[in-house]
Amino acid sequence: MQNTRTGITSTGLDRMIEADSAAGIAETDAIRDNLAKWWGIEATDEDIEQITADTPEVGRSYAIANVISRNHTVIGWTTHGHAGEDVPLWVHGSKAAYGVIENTDLAKIAAGALGVSLNYANKVLFVDARKAFPEAELDMADAANPVLRIGDASLPVSKDILELHGRQINLNGVVVYAPQAPTDTPLPATAGVGKVYIPLQASQIIKVDRLKR
Repeated sequence: MQNTRTGITSTGLDRMIEADSAAGIAETDAIRDNLAKWWGIEATDEDIEQITADTPEVGRSYAIANVISRNHTVIGWTTHGHAGEDVPLWVHGSKAAYGVIENTDLAKIAAGALGVSLNYANKVLFVDARKAFPEAELDMADAANPVLRIGDASLPVSKDILELHGRQINLNGVVVYAPQAPTDTPLPATAGVGKVYIPLQASQIIKVDRLKR
């Protein structure tokens, strides 16, 4: 990759599209050519169609990022506010947070200041659902909103909710689906690969419920 997504769109691709349009070249060809030139990605017809369809709603910059990330790089983004540059951070009260810091170290610094154990938090918040409940299945009927099914229990992915016997129980953490996580015990569902993590609290509630029945 020779340029960021923002760089291509704002300083290269848009000007190329304008120039190509003036020369009678289609916008779709301009997008395809620049992706190949700057990112080394050979966009398919479906990629170009989706980028073109999404552009009016989210802008060409995000449309390109969304389609290429999903279909070619398999990178999931949590924010879209910056690329690979350093991000300024202002901290009050901690001598440990100064200079250039790896972003993953920020959690350690914050945990130290708060007196929180990250190892304990991991054990409480991230239980491998397949190991705890071998019968667990991931319902992908709605691919945008997967739901983990464990017997009578349902746990929507990316939410802190457990639905059990018509009751909705708020959890102390969210359900996490990692489709690319390596596992020797894949979920027996449409997704077929990856792992789903649930809070320990959810696991305990389900197990206690089964003992009562």
